Amino acid sequence: MKFIDADALMEIIRAHDYPLATRHNSIDNGMFTIGIQQAVEETPGIPLTRCGWISISQYRPEADSDTKYLVCCRTAKGLRSINLAWFDGRDWHGMGSMAGVTHWMPLPDLPEVGE
Repeated sequence: MKFIDADALMEIIRAHDYPLATRHNSIDNGMFTIGIQQAVEETPGIPLTRCGWISISQYRPEADSDTKYLVCCRTAKGLRSINLAWFDGRDWHGMGSMAGVTHWMPLPDLPEVGE
């Protein structure tokens, strides 16, 4: 799986003006799909560690107090912990100390009712 920046993807699509279906013909012979594939391939990925953690030195999430993340923190004494947090665009907020956040990852979707 490749995580991509949606804003960067849209910039690439606009910059290359990938072929879309014409106004008079809804059949584009797959050109729209090919254009999107090319744009996705050109869009820079978000660097992930092998276990899914994203380094804050490489990429930070969008500011959103409604979206929660798991964060990996390191204390001044070198101890590591995992906390639940949200990001305001500058600082992390959550349970426990947020001073030494080194990595983050999105939470998985909630299970469907009845699973």
